[in-house]
Amino acid sequence: RLVTTTREKKKKEKKEENEEKDDMETFIAAVSRENQHSRTDVVSAARDCRDFPSETVLIDARSPGEFRKGHIPNACNVALFEDEEREVVGTLFAKRGRKAAMVKGMDFVREKWEELIEKAQREVDAKKKSRGNEETKKKMRVYVHCWRGGMRSLSLGWLFGERLRKEDVEFVHVVNGGYKAFRTWVLSRCGDPLKVDERLLNGRKASRGGRSSDGGGDDFGLAAEDEEDDGVKNNNSGIHNNKNHPKNLKKKDSVGSEKHPNDDPSAPQVLTNVPAPRVCIIGGRTGVGKTRCLLALERLQNEQIIDLEGLANHSGSAFGWVGKAAQPTSEHYGNEVAFAWDALDPKRWVFIEDEGPHIGKCSVDPKLFQRMRTAPLILRLVCPLELRVHTLVSDYAKDELRAQEGWMDGMREACEKMTKRIGSEKQKALKNSLESGDWAAVAEKLLEYYDGLYDKHLAMKRDDSKKHRRKQKQFKEIPVNTDATGENVQKRDGAALNDISSETSTGGSNKERHGTVVDVEVFPDETGRNIDETRLCRDVQMAVALFELTSQKIDEEVEDLQSAIDG
Repeated sequence: RLVTTTREKKKKEKKEENEEKDDMETFIAAVSRENQHSRTDVVSAARDCRDFPSETVLIDARSPGEFRKGHIPNACNVALFEDEEREVVGTLFAKRGRKAAMVKGMDFVREKWEELIEKAQREVDAKKKSRGNEETKKKMRVYVHCWRGGMRSLSLGWLFGERLRKEDVEFVHVVNGGYKAFRTWVLSRCGDPLKVDERLLNGRKASRGGRSSDGGGDDFGLAAEDEEDDGVKNNNSGIHNNKNHPKNLKKKDSVGSEKHPNDDPSAPQVLTNVPAPRVCIIGGRTGVGKTRCLLALERLQNEQIIDLEGLANHSGSAFGWVGKAAQPTSEHYGNEVAFAWDALDPKRWVFIEDEGPHIGKCSVDPKLFQRMRTAPLILRLVCPLELRVHTLVSDYAKDELRAQEGWMDGMREACEKMTKRIGSEKQKALKNSLESGDWAAVAEKLLEYYDGLYDKHLAMKRDDSKKHRRKQKQFKEIPVNTDATGENVQKRDGAALNDISSETSTGGSNKERHGTVVDVEVFPDETGRNIDETRLCRDVQMAVALFELTSQKIDEEVEDLQSAIDG
């Protein structure tokens, strides 16, 4: 009788669990149908929040750990699951399947519905308070996304649409494709066309065995089938709803739209022939005021810039951490830089400071780095030594910086790291100057090293990748053979020399750098201790104008010469 009672109890519990699972599936399907017209593609949502920050709220429903690793710029984190909860749900999915994990996920969320609503409402209220008095009556546009536009964002999108104050919110839209689609789109902004599977760009492609590649499963901490998104059939709804998709271009053309198909993250030919601005590199030795020039161009002359060091929270040298906050992850740094590139006007110049492939712990997008190394114009700032020393002392050793906790310890550690670069004797002299508080002497000693390093960087086009160095080594080891004509031909595995050269031509070392290098003199202001930024900006703009005029004249002369030859 006891055994029979236990079996009946288990059957009853299993029946209740199955009913709860079915209720979850029904709820998700209903929410999906209800919100099928309340969806926005990730590009439109991200750009709207960038261009109108005081009118929009972009809510990231992923866990705090996912958010810290990288997120869409301007997003705020209202996590459906904490890191530990997401791990539990993911483990349960792997062991017992999708439905059991869904039930556990709802158990976690059921206890904090009100807390999630309060967090979202606080984000809306904070944005409204940041507006001017005239704009306080405008309603907010709220976007919700998760890893790929699945159950986490659907659940919160429905909840916020029902519970956020109607007088504050114009609409709540779920973002198609989520962060996964954003990454795919934004990482190709600076470079060549990116050919990827259309479902991947929509955030609907799963890896083998149905498990998502991000380690936590799909957007509810689970995995989904290729043709389904958390229980919602695909049916190419993203294609039909997205007017920028190539299949709908003819309809768009008939009404004269100017939107480029590359703005659609679901298009397989994304980023084909994207117009890009011309790059002008602001270069020069350490201390000439490159960063000051860059920021002054934006502040005083409204020029387009990308501040790679500012986005990385690092100045690029061994002492680049001074006066900076903690660096972002390389993933999020890539998001910030590529999104900044996307905002540029392709008809104007963009000014970028000359950098190596890495800024502190952050890596510059290789596609952007290649653009920088092949920029048509490099402006090399030339500055007197005394003014450079004053600039370095101001940037790294002024009173407020020295007063910060850990400044001296950090400087000592940075000096220790310089030993292999400058030798033990010079390092000891550098450390003695630091300990005695002779900041000008420290700057002068560092300039001796960094000047030679930068001159080499300016003159050479380099590729620091291990893959490239390996290819260069293999190239040197290729034996020399003689072909039928008696000429020397280097071969490896049947590959001719020109085949190998073509592989490494994009990053070959010991080649002259592309572009025209123009020297721009830097002058001090009236005090003699600071850079005259107004004059520097004017001289930079003049150098660019002269370059354009000269280039145009050369093009006209070439055209006239070609016409004469054809005639």
